[in-house]
Amino acid sequence: MEDNNRMEEQRKLHILSPDDLDDEDETGEVIDIRPVENPTSLKATVAEMLIGMLGWGILCEVVILIVVPDLLGCSVGLWIGIILSAGSAVHMAWSFDKAVDLEQKSAQAKIRMHALMRYAVIVIVFAVILFTGVINPLAAFAGILALKVSAYLQPLVHRVLKSNPRR
Repeated sequence: MEDNNRMEEQRKLHILSPDDLDDEDETGEVIDIRPVENPTSLKATVAEMLIGMLGWGILCEVVILIVVPDLLGCSVGLWIGIILSAGSAVHMAWSFDKAVDLEQKSAQAKIRMHALMRYAVIVIVFAVILFTGVINPLAAFAGILALKVSAYLQPLVHRVLKSNPRR
């Protein structure tokens, strides 16, 4: 009875023991059902996000060309923001990859530290943009939004690239 309770608790908590990682198919052959680690999935996701950022940048650039009188200041601001977004995405993936191998508290501290570093870089760049007055800060902010937009577009970009037979 105690073993049944323990097994029920494990199922509720989704805790697997090493014995639970093997299963038998209908022929009685033991098959390994552990999840397979895919080291390229994070890299592929970041690449798909970068494609989404490029698409967002092109869309915003078209709007700038049609609507805005200050083409140079807005275009430079937009692409500075896009570059900051791309750098943030790559740095975020890198820091997550490094933090996965750490203990929970160390990983949380490392993730926080790297997030603060990304924010500091963005704040410093925006301070320079604001103090120089040459580059449009709203366009730079639109470029920074590429990180958010590309995160939402990533599943769509993934489906499009997956359905393309040349990939």
